[in-house]
Amino acid sequence: MSKKWRIVLIILFVIISGAAFPIYNFGKHYSHALTGILLYLNIACYLELGIFEKRVLKLSKVSYAALLNLGIVLAGMGCHYLLEWGEVSNTYNFTMSNVLLHVTVTFAISTLSYLLVKNKP
Repeated sequence: MSKKWRIVLIILFVIISGAAFPIYNFGKHYSHALTGILLYLNIACYLELGIFEKRVLKLSKVSYAALLNLGIVLAGMGCHYLLEWGEVSNTYNFTMSNVLLHVTVTFAISTLSYLLVKNKP
């Protein structure tokens, strides 16, 4: 795959990561069904990110994958913040608990997913 398409796919994952923020919202409560659907979709998205890093980017070291995961998660959160700039939803989306939970869980899921497929052909 060419370098141009790899960059396009990374940008796509940044956009998806921004749309998936927060993985769970402590500031606003939704129905259990909607919360379950959002958690499932977020976990599936970040599992695919780890597989994408191994299969498409062919990253050889865990440290490269971990840095890319962290960069994608933080860039996605930054895009989400800029998208909702000036809206009241930023006050209950970007709380310390939401940000810490989102970064740690999504980083862990995508990095563990990379590690699981790392040694498979």
